[in-house]
Amino acid sequence: MTFIALTWVTFVEGAVSIMQDRVDFIQIKSNAQGGLEAQSQILDKEILPLAYMDSWGLTVSMLCSDFIVVWRAWVLFQQERLWKIALVLSMIVNIGIQLADCILDDININVFTSNSSMILDWLSLVVSLVVNMLATGLISWKAWQVTVFFEALCCISPFLMINSE
Repeated sequence: MTFIALTWVTFVEGAVSIMQDRVDFIQIKSNAQGGLEAQSQILDKEILPLAYMDSWGLTVSMLCSDFIVVWRAWVLFQQERLWKIALVLSMIVNIGIQLADCILDDININVFTSNSSMILDWLSLVVSLVVNMLATGLISWKAWQVTVFFEALCCISPFLMINSE
């Protein structure tokens, strides 16, 4: 799913670049079909659906990667209710902020304002980072516990020790 989302983002960015290059070619013959400004407005209407799609592909990719890391931590902490609640709440907040960011980006595209969603852009990245750090930290903690357990088990039972000679 992440691969498909990133492929879509690459496609959309390429299509927007190709369509914007048409403006450069249109400038050469600006007297055709109502002038340069009319052609630029037509191009803006053609690019608008692609502009709406631009932020959604990266958001889907980030949510998929966050979900995978949270799922791995969930599997390791099946018996611990507190950590499961923390993982679920952090993922719900992450999904909500990511969706709000994309919706606000789409509204800003429609209104043509640029700086009103800057805080939400940073907040979505920070929340995604926190979710990843929480889940990765829990996974690392569980791996460390398993390592300590096996070291203690090998010291208690000499039959389980591996001879390195």
